[in-house]
Amino acid sequence: MPTSLYSQIESLLFVAHEPITFHTIATILRTSEKEATDAVFAFKKTCEETHRGVRVATNGNTVELVTAPENSDYVKNFTSYEKSALTSAQSETLAILGYKGPLTQSQLEEIRGVNCSIILRNLMIENLLDMIPSSTPPLYVVSTAFLKLIGITSPKELIDYHELSQKNLDIMPIKTETDV
Repeated sequence: MPTSLYSQIESLLFVAHEPITFHTIATILRTSEKEATDAVFAFKKTCEETHRGVRVATNGNTVELVTAPENSDYVKNFTSYEKSALTSAQSETLAILGYKGPLTQSQLEEIRGVNCSIILRNLMIENLLDMIPSSTPPLYVVSTAFLKLIGITSPKELIDYHELSQKNLDIMPIKTETDV
C-alpha cells in the first residue's frame, strides 16, 4: 500500500464535513472501490495501532475521520472553551449568510475566497446554521437559534439589511435540479 494513498485518504477525510462513501473516495482518487476500501481499513488499523489522535470511523458504506475516544474529554474541554467566542471567520460567514443567504457552499467560498467546509460544519454543530438538504446543491442559512441568540426573529431585522442585502458580491446564481 503506497503511503501516498494513505495521505490522500487522510486529506479527504480531514476536509470532508460529513461522512463520505467508499465509492466517492475511489472516484476522487481514481482507483477501484475495492482498493479504496482496503486502503481506508488499512489506514484505520494504522491510526489505532499507532495511537493517533484521530480514528477512522466506518458505518456501512460511509467513512469519516473522528477524534480518538481516549481524547474525548480534552476535545470536550476545548470545544466548550472555544464556544465562548466566534472566530472572525465564523462571524464573517454568519454575516454573509445573514445578509445574502441562502447560499451554497461554493457560492460562500467564492465570496470569502477560502474553503468553508470546516467553518460550515462547526457552525452547524453550534446550531448557528441550517442546511436546506432538499436543494441540490444544499443551501445554507442562518438558523433560528442564531437569530434568537442575537435577539431578532428574521434576518431582515439585521442592521442595514435592505441596503446590504442588495449589494452585489459577484456570486454565481444558484443552480438547482430543476434548472438542469
